[in-house]
Formats: sequence, structure tokens, C-alpha cells
Amino acid sequence: MIGHSGYFIADTTARLGAQFAVRDEPGITRQRLARTLGLREPAVTGPVGRLTAAGLVTKSTHPREHRAVVLELTDSGTEALREVDRFDADLREVLGEDGFTGAATAMHRLAYWES
Repeated sequence: MIGHSGYFIADTTARLGAQFAVRDEPGITRQRLARTLGLREPAVTGPVGRLTAAGLVTKSTHPREHRAVVLELTDSGTEALREVDRFDADLREVLGEDGFTGAATAMHRLAYWES
């Protein structure tokens, strides 16, 4: 059961990281996204597919590279990240910067099952 929970957290973290990367670099390719996230290109296929299925990201053909796919946030994807930003701001207010950083570090360790 822990493995399944760990997978869920890691997958959710990958999707959120992908969503932020697409927001930061509109029109990013899957290859560039993989490099940005420190992953191999096949590793971003699943998270990108789930973001697309959820209506948070769109995929389209690259204008100059016929085999490349570019990614853009949808309005729903943009709003979802605004909610994450608001939640982070609220947590920082409640926990303070040190508490927020400690909680974020703990969540990262759980997501990647680090000691």
C-alpha cells in the first residue's frame, strides 16, 4: 500500500512540476519539459497525458519540427496554478517561511521516499 501511495504522491508532484514548467515557458516541447524536470522524455508522457485528459494542458504540433509537440496551459490549468499559489501563500502566512520550507522539504522526501 505504501508503494501505491508513494507513486500517487510522486505522480502528482510530477504533474504539478510539469504544469508550472508549462506556465513558465509557454510552448515548451516535451523534450525541453523533460530536461527542465530532470527526467527522460518517456517519463513525462504519463503526466502530460493526464494533464491533457484533465483539460489543464493542450498539446499541438510544433510549427517547425513536425515530430515535436508543444504544450500550453489551458484557462483551467492557469486557474488551477493560481489556486496552488494562493494555497502556498496561505501556508507561508500560517507557518512562516521556516515552517513552510520544512513542510515542503518533508513532502518532497515523502514523494520520493528519501531518508
